[in-house]
Amino acid sequence: MVSLSSPTLRDCDMWNEALDAKYFAKGAMFSRPDWDQLLGNYSAVADLPAVAFSEDLIEAYPEAKVILVERDIEKWYQSFDEGIIVNVWSPLLRFIARLDPRFMGRLASTSDRWTSGWMDSHSLREMQERARPTYRQHYALVERHHGPGTTTSLRSRRRVGNLSADFWAGLSQKRSFHGSMKRQRFRRKLA
Repeated sequence: MVSLSSPTLRDCDMWNEALDAKYFAKGAMFSRPDWDQLLGNYSAVADLPAVAFSEDLIEAYPEAKVILVERDIEKWYQSFDEGIIVNVWSPLLRFIARLDPRFMGRLASTSDRWTSGWMDSHSLREMQERARPTYRQHYALVERHHGPGTTTSLRSRRRVGNLSADFWAGLSQKRSFHGSMKRQRFRRKLA
């Protein structure tokens, strides 16, 4: 799985190229070979910045299994606001990014690009106002582009938190869910 919580510098640079091409008309849009170069070491993508490329990735990988984890939008918003939005606009983190341009600066530049490109937000307030509509649009876009019956939707009854700890580990079979009933329901959803 890929996420910017544990990136390589090359990944940040490539995500920035992809974001520049898609949202700012700078450079060529990514094709499957480009995505393969960026994502070739991963078996799944989740979270940002990958969600900013949902339709592109669906087009590049039509054979991929698409899973939407549907959450109560208010619970999702609270988590997104507290975990992402406040950090994207944190003066302290922006200052640290200026002090450490090789690593934190690259992370911040990627966040700035998906924030202004995908979310069309240029301030904390704009991002907070656009978060819920962007969430709804993302789900509608994935369902529209991936086609009916080909997208698996899972409704989360608990706070998802670190999705990779439970959900993706079950997908990769590195560890199983506790209890055979949960495992069976999960496999039926993926079938």
